[in-house]
Amino acid sequence: MIHGGMEHGEIASLLERLKEEAERAFQRRLLAFFGGGQDTLQLSVDFLRSRGEGALILTASGELPGVKLPEGFSLLAHNESEKLLGRTYENLIMDLTENLVPNDLGRAVGLIKGGGLVLLLLPHDFLSQVNVFHRNTLPPPFTPGDVRHYFAFWLKRTLLEADGVAVVEDGNVVKDGLTDAEEWVREPVVVPDGDSLKNIKSLALTRDQLRAVEEIIFFLQERPERGALILVADRGRGKSAALGLAAAAIPGERAPLKMAITSAEREMAEEVFRFFRRGLNLRGVKYREGRGNFFEGEGWTLQYLPPPAASEGRWDVLFVDEAAAIPYRLLLKMARRVRSPVFSTTIHGYEGSGRSFSVRFIQGLTQERFDLRKVKMEEPIRYSPDDPVERWLFRALMLSAEPGEMPGKIDRRRLRFNVEVAGEVLERNEEFFRSYFGIFVLAHYKNTPNDLALLLDGPNQWMASLSLKGTPLVALQLAEEGSLSRQVVEKIYSGWIPPGNLIPDCLIKYYRDESLGGLKGLRIVRIATHPHLQGRGLGSEALKRLEEWAQRGGFDYLGTSYGATEELLNFWLKNGYTPVHVSPSPNPVSGEHSVIMIKPLSEDLKRRLNDLKESFIRRTLEALPDPLRDVEPEVVRLLINPPSVDFSLKMTEEDLKRAVAYAWGTMTYVVSRDVVLPYVKAYFSTKRRPALERSDEILLISRVLQCRSWDETHRLIRKGPVYTMIRLKDVMKLLIRYFTGEEIEKEIGRYPTR
Repeated sequence: MIHGGMEHGEIASLLERLKEEAERAFQRRLLAFFGGGQDTLQLSVDFLRSRGEGALILTASGELPGVKLPEGFSLLAHNESEKLLGRTYENLIMDLTENLVPNDLGRAVGLIKGGGLVLLLLPHDFLSQVNVFHRNTLPPPFTPGDVRHYFAFWLKRTLLEADGVAVVEDGNVVKDGLTDAEEWVREPVVVPDGDSLKNIKSLALTRDQLRAVEEIIFFLQERPERGALILVADRGRGKSAALGLAAAAIPGERAPLKMAITSAEREMAEEVFRFFRRGLNLRGVKYREGRGNFFEGEGWTLQYLPPPAASEGRWDVLFVDEAAAIPYRLLLKMARRVRSPVFSTTIHGYEGSGRSFSVRFIQGLTQERFDLRKVKMEEPIRYSPDDPVERWLFRALMLSAEPGEMPGKIDRRRLRFNVEVAGEVLERNEEFFRSYFGIFVLAHYKNTPNDLALLLDGPNQWMASLSLKGTPLVALQLAEEGSLSRQVVEKIYSGWIPPGNLIPDCLIKYYRDESLGGLKGLRIVRIATHPHLQGRGLGSEALKRLEEWAQRGGFDYLGTSYGATEELLNFWLKNGYTPVHVSPSPNPVSGEHSVIMIKPLSEDLKRRLNDLKESFIRRTLEALPDPLRDVEPEVVRLLINPPSVDFSLKMTEEDLKRAVAYAWGTMTYVVSRDVVLPYVKAYFSTKRRPALERSDEILLISRVLQCRSWDETHRLIRKGPVYTMIRLKDVMKLLIRYFTGEEIEKEIGRYPTR
């Protein structure tokens, strides 16, 4: 007996029937064992071995004490699944009895080919288990008893409701997962003998993939002016392989040829490079491969670069893989700088949403009159179309979530704002939750299955929505933070990084004030408006209503953190939020520096806000020459919006004279920066200051505070280099007279006016 119910033979019989059906239809079948332990795993291994097949086995630790694995079985830890993208396995045995990380589950299931089995081993107490994922993301002051467990309930529900999924619970077959599927045979891919690139094109596994390779090659040979090709596909369609094969067809077409590939992470492009090598080898093209995916042949080069660097280069050919994970502004920059770039993305994947990419990005390129070519790949490589396990995965992990239909005319009087427990909403109204989550998907957020689980299970997580007629128009994800004990605050003060307390961690560490950790805060993790309703003030309306809700709930502040751009900073400043921290390190994908902003709600924090602002501005001004040197000056200008306080400028008599000598005399900036800097800092430290144009502020930030070159500075203000040098002297005259007073006039009078 096994699990107190079924005999070994009965489970083997069920596995056999599932396997036969999977092979006949070239689909996958899934069997979930609730209460399955090591004996179930051993039985699964024995069954597959008896058929002469192997499997990928994933456990939390990557170990299986006491189990001897035969040849053809690979054993890895869950978190190593990320290294396997692009590989294909016959079957999967995934032991989830100790931990379930949704990202790992999603990646692993996608590796299994048609005819294969996906066997999931889940614990008896699956619906109440506090696993490692929960413990790693549990924020203080919450305890394991506060975990909500809605993700487990949701996952089990989807398993029970899905086609092609068998469920065994404590030895009893709850459903057998058989669908009576018909036989399916893939149509062969045929490349004509006369095709000069037949050796490359013959590597295509589907007609869909062959068509994609041919269209990319044709596009790159044609190179239309202001052209852009966009390749979209669900996971497992062979998109990255198509890019690699098409890239391999280009060397030798013309020279010199400078090519680049970019993606949010180097590993994402590994499949592109694998097929690029295969294609070059089949063509007999000689090349050298250097470190960091740098390829060089006769008259051509190809290299990998992170997105910020790729967006600055000049390329004959640029491939952008998994473009959905790259900020929109960088994508547009690449499109503008390169004659005919190729963008690709996964529509329903884990790297970010290709739906947002294909909607917003295409709209942007259309408005700028680009010659767009769109290629869509639909046929899976590893299994037949309409695979039931893929359908289950898309539903369970919300990979296919999309916003709801537009409700017609927006009557603001009928808008409803709710803050709710996400799992309760999903339980009673899946359609509403999917529409809510789909707004994040189309808003270009990088949505992962882990985000879904955290939202459902995190005891500090809330979903908020502004809706009309049952359709979410604005979606917000909220995280309750703070209310920390003295012991936890002391640990943070000493350097510990607490899970789920981003803003308290920042306030304690950078302001060295333990009392800030006891404040009760609500962080806006994400906010997004329905893509067809943006620019109508609905996001601000949602924030206004959230503020009212938070005040009734006794919160001390609202807060947010995001990659700082001019557009986003303007939005949050307009809604009354104040920056309190900017990260010294840029995001490696976007190149943006994260900023933390708060809006005090309690009277005590409102009184302390000016002190926080002064401290933030002082630290930011000091950081601009080095760690913040590459932050866009317009972003800096918005960040250092000073409070209305007095500022005392202290200068020695010698330095005052040197400052005047620079502004009115012939002294150069290079030998005068030390006396220019105090005046510029004074200007950005108080609202009591002379009125300057925006371009003058950009000039001061770029040249003086960030120490950018004259060349960089004059380009930023869109003026000539001579004008820029003279204008800095003129601005200094204003600052010297304003901050020094009448006593400086005698010294000024020593210089001829001009």
